[in-house]
Amino acid sequence: MRILLTSAATAAAGLVLLASAGLAQQASSSQAVCTSGTGTAQIALLNPKAGDSLPNGASMVLDGVAYDPSASQGTGIDSVSVFLDDRESGGEFLGTATLGQSNPQATPGSQFSSAGFTLKTNALPTGSDPHVIVVYAHSTVTNKERVLRVPVYVGTLPSGWQAWTTALSPRLSDS
Repeated sequence: MRILLTSAATAAAGLVLLASAGLAQQASSSQAVCTSGTGTAQIALLNPKAGDSLPNGASMVLDGVAYDPSASQGTGIDSVSVFLDDRESGGEFLGTATLGQSNPQATPGSQFSSAGFTLKTNALPTGSDPHVIVVYAHSTVTNKERVLRVPVYVGTLPSGWQAWTTALSPRLSDS
């Protein structure tokens, strides 16, 4: 079963205060697409999006794109691993993505047309808490990882947290 995750609130921009936690984040667009300059791996998480509320205790399908524009052939990415929260802080391993999927952002037949990835997770944790989906993509060109962090909420948003999703933005960094 594929779970499509949507959030109307993620299209908004600006800062909001997370009433229950007193946390603030920067605003983002509705798509969790985050890239960095030429020569470094590019990562986009298409599903789920920043700020989505994920069903606790259920599995889900993650879809995205990862490639290194400096690759002379192929995508330049040989592995994509996904965690719920940072692995260095004890985050939960969600799995290793299947690479070679269709890239909806590329022209069919182009070098990066198969830069898509997908992953069906095991059951997400129970409870209701803010988390970060962390995508680690390894470049064969630089032999380094790029990391994409996409804030999400697992479970039902508590009352008072109404549009916490309006202020979240994905972040890309080097490992």
